[in-house]
Amino acid sequence: YKRQVDNSLIGEVQMANKTDYNNLVKDAKKAFKSFSKIPAPKRGELVRQLGNSLRKNKSNLGALVSWEMGKSLQEGLGEVQEMIDICDFSTGLSRQLYGLTMHSERPDHRMYEQYHPLGIVGIISAFNFPVAVWSWNVTLAWVCGNVCIWKPSEKTPYCSIACQILVSDILKKNNIKPGVSCLVTGDKSLGRMLSDDNRINLLSATGSTKMGKDVAMRTGKRLGKTLLELGGNNAMIITKNADIEHAINNLVFGAIGTCGQRCTSTRRVIVHESIIDKFKLDLKKAYKQIKIGNPLNENNHMGPLIDQNAVDQYIKAIDDIKTQPFIKITDKVGPRGPLGSKLEEYLLKNSINLNPTFNTETYQVALALVSKGMGITITDKIMQKEIAPFMRMSCILHHRVHYRSISYIL
Repeated sequence: YKRQVDNSLIGEVQMANKTDYNNLVKDAKKAFKSFSKIPAPKRGELVRQLGNSLRKNKSNLGALVSWEMGKSLQEGLGEVQEMIDICDFSTGLSRQLYGLTMHSERPDHRMYEQYHPLGIVGIISAFNFPVAVWSWNVTLAWVCGNVCIWKPSEKTPYCSIACQILVSDILKKNNIKPGVSCLVTGDKSLGRMLSDDNRINLLSATGSTKMGKDVAMRTGKRLGKTLLELGGNNAMIITKNADIEHAINNLVFGAIGTCGQRCTSTRRVIVHESIIDKFKLDLKKAYKQIKIGNPLNENNHMGPLIDQNAVDQYIKAIDDIKTQPFIKITDKVGPRGPLGSKLEEYLLKNSINLNPTFNTETYQVALALVSKGMGITITDKIMQKEIAPFMRMSCILHHRVHYRSISYIL
C-alpha cells in the first residue's frame, strides 16, 4: 500500500483467504455464546473504555486516517471525534434496552418483551471513512450483545489494523474472548463471503450503490438482514433570497470535503436566475482560495483522491461534460423516471434532457451548476411550483435517519 500524497510505500498487508475467513467466523460464534450473556451495562463498560482509548490516541489515529486515506488532518481528527461521540452515546444506551409489559387475555399470565442479540454482525466499511463507520456499528452491536467481523476497504487497511490493536488490548484486559471483535482484510471477494454466509446474522455495508445492490441481492437470497448506507448525488438549491456568502461557504465545504469522496458531498447546484451572475463570480473566488496538497499540512484544505482509478474516473467525468452538451433541448419527451418527481416532469414537459453526468455520482470534486444560460432558467415560478414540491417529496423519500440499534436486536 502506498501513501496517496507522494506515492511512497506505507507497508504490506496480507490478504485473508477463505480458510482465514472461516476460522474467524468460528471464533466469533464461540465468543458470542459467552459475550451475549454478559449484562448490557457491562458490555457498555467495554464501549466506554474504547472511547477513552480513542481520546488518548486521537491525534495519532487522526493523523493515520489523513496519511492513509488522504483527507485533511482536521477531517481525520474529526472522524476520530465521531468515534468518541458514538462511544459515549452507546454507553448510555447500554442501560436503556427497555421492553414493554402488557396485560394478557389469559388469567394469571403476564406478557413482557425482551430484546435478544442477533449473533454475528458483519461490517463492510468504505475507504472514505475508514474508522468512523466501523465504530458506529461495533459500539451499538456490542451493547446489544453481538459480536462483529469487520471487513474494511482494501484501500485503507492500516486504519483498521490500528483500531483492532486498540480493541484487542481492551478485550484482553477485561478477559473477553478476542472473537468478539474480528478483522479480516481483503478485496470484494471477502465481502461476498459475508453476504452469502448464513452464519452472518446481520450485514451492515457502507459504500457505493453498485456495491449495495450486490450485497442486497446476495443477502436477500438467503433471507438475511442488511443495513445499507450507500451513495448519493446531492443538490443544493439557492433561492433569490438566499444569503450567498453563507450558501457558498457551506457549498464549498460540502463539495471539496474529503476531496468530494463522500455520499453526502454536494455535487449539483440549482440557482435562481436573478442571482446566478453574482453567485458564479463569488463561487469562482471561493474556489481560487482552496489550497490543495499534503493533507497533514494544516494550511491545506484538500488532499489527493484515493488512488489512480479515482483520478481516471474524475478525468472521464470532465471529458464527458466537455463532449456532451450539459443540457440538451430536444423535440421528444423522454420516458418518465421511477419517482415521477415534479422537477423531472417539468424537464420532460419542456423537452429538456440533462447531461447523464448531471445524474451520475462522480464521487470526485465535480460540481454541476444549473441556471440561466445553460438551457434552463430557474425562475420564481419554477422554484415555487416545480422545485419546491420536488424537494418536499425528496426529503420524505431520501432523508436517511439511521436508528442503527434497532437492527442489532431481535
